[in-house]
Amino acid sequence: MTDGGFLRRCLTHMSKVRWFVIGVAALVLTPNVSLAGTLTGMVDSSELVSIGKVLAQPSLYHMQIIRMQGVVRNVEILMPHDPYRPGDPCYGSYTFMLEDETGSIDVGVIGDRVYCRTPGRAVAPEVAEGDRVIVHGRIHAPGEYVDKMTSPLPVRHTKTLALAIQISHPEH
Repeated sequence: MTDGGFLRRCLTHMSKVRWFVIGVAALVLTPNVSLAGTLTGMVDSSELVSIGKVLAQPSLYHMQIIRMQGVVRNVEILMPHDPYRPGDPCYGSYTFMLEDETGSIDVGVIGDRVYCRTPGRAVAPEVAEGDRVIVHGRIHAPGEYVDKMTSPLPVRHTKTLALAIQISHPEH
C-alpha cells in the first residue's frame, strides 16, 4: 500500500515544466482570455503594473491579464521529452525572468500548440538576455493546483508566475 504523504512529498517539487503546463491548461481551459477579472476586482490590462506590486499582493492579480515592463534575464528553452508525453511543453516553449526596479517574476511562453510534437516547427525565443520588453501575461498566484495531465494530487506552488500572452519590444 502506498503512503499518501510519500506521494505528496514526491510531488511538492515544482519544476518549471510542471508550472508551465498548469499555466497552459489554465489558458486553454479559460473560455475567454479577454476577461481579466476575478471576484476580487478588475485590473485594466492597458495599465503597466510593477512587478513589485504583483509580488506584494499576488492573490489580487491571480488569473488576471496584466502588462508588465522590464528587462529579460535567464532565458531557458523547454524541450519536450522524446517520445512526447501528455503534459510536456510544446516545441518553441521557453521561460525567462522579467526584472524591473521593484522585483522579478518568472514568465512562461507557450510554444507552437498546433504543431506541438513537430521539432522542425519550433521557433527561437522572441526575447534575448538584456532585452527591454512589455509582457501581457496571466498571473498565477501561489497556492495548490491540480495538473490532471501528470497527477490527480494537488501540488503546492510557492512562487508567483506569469504566462505570456503577448510580448512586445517598446520603441526607444
